[in-house]
Amino acid sequence: MKYCSVCGNSINEEGQKFCENCGAALQVDTAGYEAANQNDIYGDSKSSNYAKALNKYPMKWFKFLIYFALFFGAFIELVMGLNYIMGTIYFAQTNGKASAEMVYAIYGTPLKIWDVAYGLIMLGAAVFSIITRFALSKYKKNGPKFLYIVYIAGAVLGLIYNIGVVLITGVDGTVIFPSFVSMIMTGIIVFANYKYFSKRSELFCNGSLRNGNIVSTEIQ
Repeated sequence: MKYCSVCGNSINEEGQKFCENCGAALQVDTAGYEAANQNDIYGDSKSSNYAKALNKYPMKWFKFLIYFALFFGAFIELVMGLNYIMGTIYFAQTNGKASAEMVYAIYGTPLKIWDVAYGLIMLGAAVFSIITRFALSKYKKNGPKFLYIVYIAGAVLGLIYNIGVVLITGVDGTVIFPSFVSMIMTGIIVFANYKYFSKRSELFCNGSLRNGNIVSTEIQ
């Protein structure tokens, strides 16, 4: 059986030069399949739909995320995580006026354990940010969902950490207020990104489908 490469219609008559369905010119190879318009997977008429989809939507925010924001965010999470683990966060927060030893001498081991635990979580968050970056760049279906998790987890974990600090140290609970503001801002950012990626959902189909879907692995 022979097939038209343009519309997929079966060719029944031997020596037929044009497709009965779409009128495309036919050229049959020795294996019995229509070979006209056969290029690599990037050049066939169906995979070009992917390029058309990319051109249909502005992708500047997407490029900002995968080329800068997620890498930078992971770097900040890495640095902050190490600072919490080593206790140097207090030296930085007080402009050198307080060291970890001074703080832990006042508030005890529970605060140190809480800081180390939060620092380890921050390191995990840095790794997840990089995973999210590559999931997006390869147009994985879960890429946008991973991004929402990055945003939400950052705000929620910050709130939980501050609540723990208040319970351990007994300091003024108003230090939690900025975390609630951060939660509100995060909600707005997540909603904006949800709207952005919902409009581009056809692009995110795991980055490996052919015949009209994504055939490349990363936007150039």
